Amino acid sequence: MRNVTVDDSIARLWRGDAVLTICEMTVADDEFTPDSDFAGEVRGLEAELKTLGKDVLLEGRVQAMRTMFRAMPDMDPTRYRPSSEALVRRFSDSGFFRINPLVDTNNLLSARLRIPLGIYDLGRLPQSPWVYRIGHHGESYQTFSGQPKNAAGKLVLADSEGVFGSPVADSGRASISPETRHVAVVGYLPLDIAAEEADRVAGVIEDGFNRYFNPVSKERQVILNPAM
Repeated sequence: MRNVTVDDSIARLWRGDAVLTICEMTVADDEFTPDSDFAGEVRGLEAELKTLGKDVLLEGRVQAMRTMFRAMPDMDPTRYRPSSEALVRRFSDSGFFRINPLVDTNNLLSARLRIPLGIYDLGRLPQSPWVYRIGHHGESYQTFSGQPKNAAGKLVLADSEGVFGSPVADSGRASISPETRHVAVVGYLPLDIAAEEADRVAGVIEDGFNRYFNPVSKERQVILNPAM
C-alpha cells in the first residue's frame, strides 16, 4: 500500500472523513480491450453533457469541489478550476479528445465522477512517502507542457523531489507514456465526503480500468482525514 501522509495544513481545514482515493495497478499493455466499448461510453458521456448543458455546473459534486477549493488559502475556483470541471467544460464544448489509452480512461472517469483524477507513472517517481499538503510560499513545479505552475496556497501531492500532483494541474514529472505499465490513479475528494462514498468512488475508478485493461496486480485505498 502507498505510504501517504495528510499534512496538518489540510487536516485542520477538512470536514469530511476522507481526502484521497488511490488505485494502484500494473497493466500488461496500454491497449483498450475492446476499444468499441470505450467509444460507446464516450458517446454516452457526450450525450449526457449535451443534455445537461450549463446545468452540469450546478450539480452537487461540481459545487462541492468548488467549495473545497474556496476553503484553501489560494484556490479561488474562478481562477483555478478543478481539473474535472475543466474536462467537463471542454468535453461539453468540443467533445472528448484522445491522448493515450490510460489517460483517456482516466479523463473519462474524472468527467463522469466530477472529481479531479490524477494518473501517475510510478516508474518515474522515487520510492519515497507521499504527502498531501498545501503548497509552500514560493513553491512551483513544471506542468506536462513545461510551463511553471505556482503551488503556493494550493492542494498538492508531493514526494521527496517535490510536487507531482494537484487537483488543478499535474506535474510533467510522472506523466504517462506509451511505455507506462505501473500507475497510480489518485482521486482528489471534496471537502466533506464520507468514507463510504469515498470507497464507492475508488471502486468506480478500479472497475473502469478493469473494463479496458488487464491489470496484472491492483490495490486500492482510501486516505482518511487524520483529524476525524
